[in-house]
Amino acid sequence: MKQAFFVEEMKKITKVFGTQNYPQDRLRLIWEQVADLSEWQFTKIVEHFCADRNVNYPPMRKDFIEEAHRQRSTQKEQETKQFAKMIEQPVTDGSALKNFLDQLGARSIKEAIFKKRGGVK
Repeated sequence: MKQAFFVEEMKKITKVFGTQNYPQDRLRLIWEQVADLSEWQFTKIVEHFCADRNVNYPPMRKDFIEEAHRQRSTQKEQETKQFAKMIEQPVTDGSALKNFLDQLGARSIKEAIFKKRGGVK
């Protein structure tokens, strides 16, 4: 995420929870914890805080860290599921991967990894 996007999203937070709760040093510390997130992930965090948080309890750095962790975990789970589906698919084109799998006697990457073979023949 770009810092300019972060600043714009944090304006939404300060509008709901008050600018007095987010001095520049706190904003910098929050930025350091969430800079690696995508814009979509950070928007989800901001929307969550604005919609579900009592205005008397503004989200602090720790809260952003926890939500960022949830976003990263969700992304990792989705990527893992997507990868698992991908490696189960048989390789059907005439690629070098297909030729290599044929030498192993496997139809997919998963099959090549988990089948016990005597090596490339």
